[in-house]
Amino acid sequence: MIKLKKSWLIILLSFFLLSLILNLVFIYDSWHRNIVVKVVDGDSLDLADGRRIRLLGIDTPEKENCMYDQARAFLQKLASGKHVRLKNSVKDSYGRLLANVIVEDFPVWINYLNWRYFSNKSLHPYPDPDPYLNRGLIVAGLARDTGSKILKQAEIFSKDRQLGIWSGECIQLAPANSDCQIKGNIRQDVKSYYLPDCPNYQQVIVNTAYGDNWFCSVDEATKAGFSKSPGCR
Repeated sequence: MIKLKKSWLIILLSFFLLSLILNLVFIYDSWHRNIVVKVVDGDSLDLADGRRIRLLGIDTPEKENCMYDQARAFLQKLASGKHVRLKNSVKDSYGRLLANVIVEDFPVWINYLNWRYFSNKSLHPYPDPDPYLNRGLIVAGLARDTGSKILKQAEIFSKDRQLGIWSGECIQLAPANSDCQIKGNIRQDVKSYYLPDCPNYQQVIVNTAYGDNWFCSVDEATKAGFSKSPGCR
Protein backbone atom coordinates (compact mmCIF):
# COMPACT_ATOMS: atom_id res chain seq x y z
CA MET A 1 0.00 0.00 0.00
CA ILE A 2 2.84 2.38 0.91
CA LYS A 3 4.63 1.52 -2.36
CA LEU A 4 1.41 2.28 -4.28
CA LYS A 5 1.09 5.67 -2.56
CA LYS A 6 4.72 6.46 -3.37
CA SER A 7 4.15 5.57 -7.02
CA TRP A 8 1.16 7.91 -7.23
CA LEU A 9 3.13 10.62 -5.47
CA ILE A 10 5.95 10.27 -8.00
CA ILE A 11 3.44 10.38 -10.88
CA LEU A 12 1.75 13.52 -9.50
CA LEU A 13 5.11 15.18 -8.84
CA SER A 14 6.31 14.34 -12.35
CA PHE A 15 3.07 15.71 -13.83
CA PHE A 16 3.47 18.91 -11.78
CA LEU A 17 7.09 19.38 -12.90
CA LEU A 18 6.16 18.72 -16.53
CA SER A 19 3.33 21.27 -16.33
CA LEU A 20 5.68 23.79 -14.73
CA ILE A 21 8.30 23.30 -17.44
CA LEU A 22 5.71 23.61 -20.23
CA ASN A 23 4.33 26.80 -18.65
CA LEU A 24 7.82 28.27 -18.37
CA VAL A 25 8.51 27.39 -22.02
CA PHE A 26 5.23 29.03 -23.03
CA ILE A 27 6.00 32.16 -20.97
CA TYR A 28 9.48 32.42 -22.46
CA ASP A 29 8.17 31.91 -26.00
CA SER A 30 5.49 34.60 -25.49
CA TRP A 31 8.11 36.95 -24.08
CA HIS A 32 10.73 36.24 -26.74
CA ARG A 33 8.39 36.79 -29.70
CA ASN A 34 8.14 40.49 -28.74
CA ILE A 35 11.88 41.15 -28.82
CA VAL A 36 12.86 43.85 -31.34
CA VAL A 37 15.34 42.28 -33.76
CA LYS A 38 15.50 45.06 -36.35
CA VAL A 39 14.68 48.76 -36.63
CA VAL A 40 13.54 49.31 -40.22
CA ASP A 41 13.24 53.10 -40.18
CA GLY A 42 12.13 55.87 -37.83
CA ASP A 43 8.68 54.41 -37.15
CA SER A 44 8.85 50.70 -38.08
CA LEU A 45 10.47 47.71 -36.38
CA ASP A 46 10.60 43.92 -36.74
CA LEU A 47 9.91 41.50 -33.89
CA ALA A 48 11.49 38.09 -33.27
CA ASP A 49 8.38 36.25 -34.50
CA GLY A 50 8.54 37.97 -37.91
CA ARG A 51 5.90 40.65 -37.36
CA ARG A 52 6.65 44.14 -38.67
CA ILE A 53 5.14 46.87 -36.49
CA ARG A 54 4.55 50.46 -37.52
CA LEU A 55 4.19 52.93 -34.67
CA LEU A 56 0.59 54.09 -34.42
CA GLY A 57 -0.35 57.77 -34.69
CA ILE A 58 3.01 59.13 -35.82
CA ASP A 59 4.91 59.79 -39.04
CA THR A 60 8.70 60.09 -39.23
CA PRO A 61 10.67 61.42 -42.23
CA GLU A 62 11.22 59.09 -45.18
CA LYS A 63 14.69 58.08 -46.34
CA GLU A 64 16.86 60.94 -47.67
CA ASN A 65 14.60 63.55 -46.03
CA CYS A 66 15.70 65.84 -43.21
CA MET A 67 15.97 64.00 -39.85
CA TYR A 68 15.46 60.49 -41.28
CA ASP A 69 18.81 59.23 -39.96
CA GLN A 70 18.25 60.85 -36.57
CA ALA A 71 14.78 59.31 -36.18
CA ARG A 72 16.03 55.83 -37.10
CA ALA A 73 19.03 56.11 -34.78
CA PHE A 74 16.76 57.32 -31.96
CA LEU A 75 14.40 54.34 -32.33
CA GLN A 76 17.34 51.95 -32.65
CA LYS A 77 18.86 53.19 -29.41
CA LEU A 78 15.61 52.86 -27.46
CA ALA A 79 14.18 49.65 -28.93
CA SER A 80 16.83 47.44 -30.54
CA GLY A 81 17.14 44.13 -28.65
CA LYS A 82 14.46 45.16 -26.13
CA HIS A 83 11.24 43.41 -25.19
CA VAL A 84 8.20 45.52 -26.09
CA ARG A 85 4.49 45.44 -25.34
CA LEU A 86 1.94 46.31 -28.02
CA LYS A 87 -1.24 48.27 -27.26
CA ASN A 88 -4.20 49.24 -29.46
CA SER A 89 -2.98 47.11 -32.37
CA VAL A 90 -4.84 47.71 -35.64
CA LYS A 91 -4.31 47.05 -39.34
CA ASP A 92 -4.38 49.93 -41.79
CA SER A 93 -5.79 49.92 -45.33
CA TYR A 94 -2.45 48.55 -46.61
CA GLY A 95 -2.60 45.58 -44.23
CA ARG A 96 0.22 46.90 -42.05
CA LEU A 97 0.11 46.22 -38.31
CA LEU A 98 0.06 49.48 -36.32
CA ALA A 99 0.41 49.72 -32.54
CA ASN A 100 1.42 51.81 -29.58
CA VAL A 101 4.77 50.30 -28.59
CA ILE A 102 6.04 50.31 -25.00
CA VAL A 103 9.54 49.21 -24.02
CA GLU A 104 9.53 46.76 -21.09
CA ASP A 105 13.12 47.11 -19.98
CA PHE A 106 14.08 47.28 -16.28
CA PRO A 107 16.39 50.37 -16.41
CA VAL A 108 13.88 52.25 -18.59
CA TRP A 109 11.04 51.52 -16.17
CA ILE A 110 13.11 52.49 -13.12
CA ASN A 111 13.81 55.81 -14.83
CA TYR A 112 10.12 56.16 -15.75
CA LEU A 113 8.98 55.53 -12.16
CA ASN A 114 11.52 58.01 -10.87
CA TRP A 115 10.18 60.60 -13.33
CA ARG A 116 6.55 59.85 -12.52
CA TYR A 117 6.79 60.04 -8.74
CA PHE A 118 9.77 62.27 -7.98
CA SER A 119 10.40 64.71 -10.84
CA ASN A 120 9.14 68.25 -11.31
CA LYS A 121 6.64 67.87 -14.17
CA SER A 122 6.75 71.58 -14.98
CA LEU A 123 10.47 71.22 -15.79
CA HIS A 124 10.33 67.66 -17.15
CA PRO A 125 6.86 67.02 -18.61
CA TYR A 126 8.00 63.79 -20.31
CA PRO A 127 10.31 60.95 -19.20
CA ASP A 128 13.69 60.59 -20.89
CA PRO A 129 14.01 57.93 -22.19
CA ASP A 130 10.30 57.43 -22.68
CA PRO A 131 9.12 53.78 -22.64
CA TYR A 132 6.21 54.87 -24.87
CA LEU A 133 8.15 54.96 -28.15
CA ASN A 134 5.46 56.75 -30.18
CA ARG A 135 5.49 59.69 -27.78
CA GLY A 136 9.26 59.65 -27.31
CA LEU A 137 9.88 60.25 -31.01
CA ILE A 138 7.42 63.16 -31.08
CA VAL A 139 8.84 64.78 -27.94
CA ALA A 140 12.33 64.60 -29.50
CA GLY A 141 11.00 66.37 -32.60
CA LEU A 142 11.65 63.36 -34.80
CA ALA A 143 8.03 62.59 -35.75
CA ARG A 144 4.75 64.38 -36.28
CA ASP A 145 1.36 63.48 -34.88
CA THR A 146 -1.12 62.04 -37.40
CA GLY A 147 -4.31 62.62 -35.46
CA SER A 148 -3.85 61.18 -31.97
CA LYS A 149 -5.27 63.39 -29.21
CA ILE A 150 -2.85 61.78 -26.74
CA LEU A 151 0.18 62.82 -28.80
CA LYS A 152 -0.95 66.30 -29.79
CA GLN A 153 0.45 67.91 -26.61
CA ALA A 154 3.77 66.16 -27.16
CA GLU A 155 3.92 67.67 -30.66
CA ILE A 156 3.18 71.14 -29.27
CA PHE A 157 6.06 70.61 -26.80
CA SER A 158 8.61 69.86 -29.56
CA LYS A 159 7.23 72.56 -31.88
CA ASP A 160 7.51 75.25 -29.21
CA ARG A 161 11.16 74.29 -28.68
CA GLN A 162 11.85 73.99 -32.43
CA LEU A 163 13.31 70.51 -32.06
CA GLY A 164 14.26 68.18 -34.91
CA ILE A 165 11.79 68.43 -37.78
CA TRP A 166 10.56 71.77 -36.39
CA SER A 167 14.04 73.29 -36.38
CA GLY A 168 15.64 75.60 -38.92
CA GLU A 169 17.51 72.60 -40.27
CA CYS A 170 14.27 71.23 -41.78
CA ILE A 171 11.90 74.21 -41.92
CA GLN A 172 13.35 76.59 -44.49
CA LEU A 173 12.02 80.14 -44.57
CA ALA A 174 14.18 81.04 -47.58
CA PRO A 175 15.84 78.99 -50.31
CA ALA A 176 19.58 78.41 -50.36
CA ASN A 177 19.55 79.69 -53.96
CA SER A 178 17.82 83.07 -54.24
CA ASP A 179 16.81 82.23 -57.83
CA CYS A 180 14.73 79.27 -56.64
CA GLN A 181 11.63 80.89 -55.13
CA ILE A 182 8.94 78.32 -56.05
CA LYS A 183 7.69 76.40 -53.00
CA GLY A 184 6.92 72.71 -53.35
CA ASN A 185 4.61 71.52 -50.58
CA ILE A 186 3.23 68.04 -49.80
CA ARG A 187 0.09 67.75 -47.65
CA GLN A 188 -1.98 64.57 -47.34
CA ASP A 189 0.05 63.06 -50.19
CA VAL A 190 -0.92 65.92 -52.55
CA LYS A 191 2.08 67.64 -54.17
CA SER A 192 1.48 71.33 -54.93
CA TYR A 193 3.78 74.14 -55.95
CA TYR A 194 3.31 77.84 -55.15
CA LEU A 195 4.66 80.78 -57.13
CA PRO A 196 5.69 83.98 -55.30
CA ASP A 197 2.56 85.76 -56.58
CA CYS A 198 0.17 83.13 -55.14
CA PRO A 199 -2.13 84.73 -52.51
CA ASN A 200 -1.14 82.26 -49.77
CA TYR A 201 2.54 81.97 -50.72
CA GLN A 202 3.81 83.50 -47.46
CA GLN A 203 1.80 81.02 -45.35
CA VAL A 204 3.20 77.94 -47.12
CA ILE A 205 5.89 76.22 -45.05
CA VAL A 206 8.72 74.31 -46.69
CA ASN A 207 9.58 71.42 -44.38
CA THR A 208 12.24 69.22 -45.99
CA ALA A 209 11.57 66.48 -43.40
CA TYR A 210 8.45 65.57 -45.36
CA GLY A 211 9.50 66.06 -48.98
CA ASP A 212 8.83 69.80 -49.36
CA ASN A 213 11.36 71.58 -51.54
CA TRP A 214 12.33 74.75 -53.38
CA PHE A 215 12.28 74.82 -57.19
CA CYS A 216 13.93 77.15 -59.65
CA SER A 217 11.32 76.73 -62.38
CA VAL A 218 7.81 75.45 -63.02
CA ASP A 219 9.29 72.79 -65.29
CA GLU A 220 11.51 71.54 -62.45
CA ALA A 221 8.55 71.39 -60.04
CA THR A 222 6.40 69.55 -62.59
CA LYS A 223 9.11 66.98 -63.28
CA ALA A 224 9.27 66.31 -59.52
CA GLY A 225 5.55 65.48 -59.55
CA PHE A 226 4.18 68.78 -58.22
CA SER A 227 1.13 70.54 -59.70
CA LYS A 228 0.17 74.18 -59.43
CA SER A 229 -1.90 74.87 -56.32
CA PRO A 230 -5.61 75.56 -57.08
CA GLY A 231 -5.30 78.59 -54.80
CA CYS A 232 -2.88 80.29 -57.18
CA ARG A 233 -4.15 82.57 -59.94
